[in-house]
Amino acid sequence: MYGLPAQSVDTIRDTVARTIDLNPGRVALFGYAHVPWMKKHQKLIDESALPSPAERLELAEAVIFALRQSEILRANLSFFCLNADSFTDWNPLSMMLETPEMHGALLALKVDDPSRYGTLKFDLAGNLQSFEEKTLNPTSSYINGGVYHFQKTLFEKDNMIKSSLEYDLFPRWLHENKNLGVVKSASGFIDIGTPESFQLAQSFFEHKS
Repeated sequence: MYGLPAQSVDTIRDTVARTIDLNPGRVALFGYAHVPWMKKHQKLIDESALPSPAERLELAEAVIFALRQSEILRANLSFFCLNADSFTDWNPLSMMLETPEMHGALLALKVDDPSRYGTLKFDLAGNLQSFEEKTLNPTSSYINGGVYHFQKTLFEKDNMIKSSLEYDLFPRWLHENKNLGVVKSASGFIDIGTPESFQLAQSFFEHKS
């Protein structure tokens, strides 16, 4: 976990080294979320010890760089990616089970007002046909949930540059006829990317707990 109080690039590199020594079969990286209004015990944490947004980015990049230099990422053929300001109670492991032969797969959630989100179009077999960014008149009621399962072969060395999944990579992969699947879910979902929806987050989690 990165973004912890008093954490530094050196300490998180040491954490990664110790993790690698354990030879894990799977590694999950999370950013610490300081939400004392939701988790009362976090009020005990000295907020001045928390890393700044720029320092959080440095910490995350240090972990990613260290893992890429290790045998962990070289040995595994697929990985999960979370790329959104959203929460859902959907189980991502089902994506791995439902799309084992896909180059990539993404979570599709059906919502009443899809105009706030990027939407997905796919066929009856669950093959992704197009990705549409936010628009006032979306052609699909299924939104991009921001949860992905990728095969490493999608990310070749010459593609390892700063790119947008939605604007750059998805259109390229569809043009190259990559096998991209969609997993539909009706799970509980909330997007905290706007002040209005962020205010609803606490009641959402209280309802789920």
